[in-house]
Amino acid sequence: MSESSPILVFGHLCPDTDSVISALAAAELLNGRGIPAEAAMPGPLTPESAFVLRRFSLPCPPRVDSAAGRRVALVDFSNAGQGPADLREADIAAVFDHHRCDGDIASRAPELWLAPVACCATLLAGLFRFYDVVLPPGLAGGMLCAILSDTSLFKSSAATPQDLRAAEDLARRAGVADIAALGADLLTAKADISGCTMRELVLRDFKDFTMNGRIVGVGQLEMPDITPVEPLKGGLLAACAELAAEGRHSVMLAVTDLGREGSLILAASPRPDLFELAFGRPLHGGEAWIAGMISRKSDMVRPLRKAFESLGRNPD
Repeated sequence: MSESSPILVFGHLCPDTDSVISALAAAELLNGRGIPAEAAMPGPLTPESAFVLRRFSLPCPPRVDSAAGRRVALVDFSNAGQGPADLREADIAAVFDHHRCDGDIASRAPELWLAPVACCATLLAGLFRFYDVVLPPGLAGGMLCAILSDTSLFKSSAATPQDLRAAEDLARRAGVADIAALGADLLTAKADISGCTMRELVLRDFKDFTMNGRIVGVGQLEMPDITPVEPLKGGLLAACAELAAEGRHSVMLAVTDLGREGSLILAASPRPDLFELAFGRPLHGGEAWIAGMISRKSDMVRPLRKAFESLGRNPD
């Protein structure tokens, strides 16, 4: 493993906009500190991420499916199960994240940055100031979009004052005069489901979590109005069941309606009662509407963890 080769910087599988942009930002930050680094992504671009790269003339990180034998930096995740299958065979040089740290990644002496904010780009924006590294305007625009995306245009319960301040500063640096208009364009791109299979829609923004020894996959689709998804519910549920059969205990897709500020959840699980315990609503035919559910981190994963903790360690 060469110490002289550039550090490979990437986010989680099924990369969302924060994961893609934060990889570019962290690579820029490391290079600005004299540490050679290059951005990558372990999955395809979503329509939203493609829009952001075009809008701010940013390069598309190359696809990477293997980390073995490389020095790497992780952005927007710190759980080995959310990265390439051979991540434990890599030398992890740095971690930049805003999620719960499960402690299942080992390395020699990592640079570890964690912050209780809604978006990894918020954390990285602060580090550019901390290290006095110049932040290019285009990258600032991309980071602004990452914050708007991860906070659901600041409607998410996970949004913090730090995210808002970072967004306002990034908008000034990027020359964005109308944040709301940019957010509307971003949401239009995010809601594009044309030409996608049901499996691709479930996996568009999808993460696996370990909950009391069980793997639970949680995907999210955000829409200004979920009416176009209504006819697809059966196919999406079938895709959730297919993914659950691949070694997961349960799979849930939250189709978030930002206009109504809630989510339609579709779940494939041998224990639907756990979803009622987590969200206070029974599943009917594998689905339920949950008012106020917007943030995956706060409104979905956190209560699901508590529900799964009510189970014993034995398999269901």
